Amino acid sequence: MKINYEKLNNGLDFIYTVGFAILFMILGIYIRNIVYNLVAYSYGIWIISLWVKSFIAKRSENIKTSKKLEINHSKTPQIIQPIP
Repeated sequence: MKINYEKLNNGLDFIYTVGFAILFMILGIYIRNIVYNLVAYSYGIWIISLWVKSFIAKRSENIKTSKKLEINHSKTPQIIQPIP
């Protein structure tokens, strides 16, 4: 069985960052302090947006590198000239 570490790391990043943000947002419901609510929700939204931004950047970088690999390793045969 082969483990895809890239997907595993993306999942762990999601759990750590977005999980903590959602935890603070849920705690904001039970703690009846308006300042805590404002801080918790702004922190949660900020962390989630940062995670989404980094995920999109990783995805676009992977797409760019895969396109470069396709261009570099095209299926057209290359003409090799003998050295005189």
